[in-house]
Amino acid sequence: MAKPRIIKDFEKLDTEIQEQIKLSYPTGFFEHLVSYTDRDGNGQWALPFETEEKYYLVRMSIAEAKKLISDDDDYDDNGVLRDDIQEMYQEKYTDGDDDMEFLTDDFSNLDESVGDIALDIKKELGVDDEEEEEEDESKKSDTTDFDDDDDDDTDEDFDDDDDDDEE
Repeated sequence: MAKPRIIKDFEKLDTEIQEQIKLSYPTGFFEHLVSYTDRDGNGQWALPFETEEKYYLVRMSIAEAKKLISDDDDYDDNGVLRDDIQEMYQEKYTDGDDDMEFLTDDFSNLDESVGDIALDIKKELGVDDEEEEEEDESKKSDTTDFDDDDDDDTDEDFDDDDDDDEE
C-alpha cells in the first residue's frame, strides 16, 4: 500500500511532526527545499519529509525557510539545532530501536531519498527536464515568495491537508 502524500504549511503541522522535521534537518531547511509545479502550473517550493505513515511536502519559500529557523529558539544564532533540543527530540522520538538511526547518521541517504521523491513528483506531474531547467533558471533570478494563499494547489496524488478549523 502506498503512503498518502500530503502538501501542508509548516505552521499547520502537528507539533510532533514539526519537531521530527527539526530533528531531520538540524542545520536548517532552505538548502533541502525542492521545487515542484502545482496543477495550476505555478512553481512552488517545499521541504520533503517522510514518516512511517506519510510523505509530506512542507510548503515554504526559501525566505520563509530562513525566517522559520532565525525566529525559532530551538536553533542557535548560526541556524543549527541546539544540542540540548536535539538530544531532547531524539529521546522523545526514538524508542531504543534503530528506527530513526538515520537522524544521527550523515545525510547522504536523505539526499538520495529527496531526489527520488522529486523524480516521482515530476513523473506524476508530467514535467520533463527541459521544462524544469527553464523553471530553475527563472527561479535563480527571482527569489520572491510564491503566493501560497491558494489552498487547492496539490496534484491528484497529494492531499492538501490544511486543517482550517471552522466553527
